[in-house]
Amino acid sequence: MTEFRWSQLIEDAFAANRHLFSPTSWLSWLTSLVYTPSAYPYDVIPGLLVLHVRRGDFEGHCLHFARWSSQWNGFNQFPELPDQFVPPPSAGWGEATEEGKKIYLRHCFPDIDQMVERVQEIRNTPAGQGLKNIYIMTNGKKPWVQALKDALSKTGGWQRIVSSRDLTLNWEQQYVAQSVDMLIGERAQVLIGNGVR
Repeated sequence: MTEFRWSQLIEDAFAANRHLFSPTSWLSWLTSLVYTPSAYPYDVIPGLLVLHVRRGDFEGHCLHFARWSSQWNGFNQFPELPDQFVPPPSAGWGEATEEGKKIYLRHCFPDIDQMVERVQEIRNTPAGQGLKNIYIMTNGKKPWVQALKDALSKTGGWQRIVSSRDLTLNWEQQYVAQSVDMLIGERAQVLIGNGVR
C-alpha cells in the first residue's frame, strides 16, 4: 500500500473539481506546479468535512443489518476510532426490535436532522476545529441533497457546502464517480462515514 495511487482519470477529476470543496490560493496553485515526490501524495485538506451519506436502497440494507445484529466491518472496527458500536439486543433469529431498528437507522440511514446534529457535535470537538467546507458523498436525489445542504447551511459558519451531485465529470469520469468521492473523502480533515457497511 505504500505505492498506492489513484488513476490519472480520478486524480484529474479531483483536480478539476477541487475548487468546489477546497478553494486554493494563487500561492498554493504555484506550489503545486513544482513536483515534490512523496510516498503518499494525498495530503489532508485542512478545513474539509466529508459526509458519506448513502440513500437509495440503503434503508433496506440497514434494516437487514438490524435483523441480524450486524457489527461494524472492515476499518470501522479499529479500536482507536471514536465511534464504537455494540449491536442492540435482537428480537430473535432474523428479527429486530423497534428500538434496535432506530439505532441501526441512526448509524446507517440517518435523517437530515440527525446528520445536522452529528455535524454540530463534531464541530465542537478538537478534531472539528477549523472546519469550514463540507463535501457530501452521496447517491441521494438532487432535491433531497439540496434539503440537506440547506439544513447544514442554517447552522452557519460554512464557506461551501457541495456534494457528489455538484461535480463536473467527463464521460469517462462518470463511470468512476464513486472513486472520485473516495479520493475526496480520503483527504478530509474529518470524515463522518456510514457506520454499518
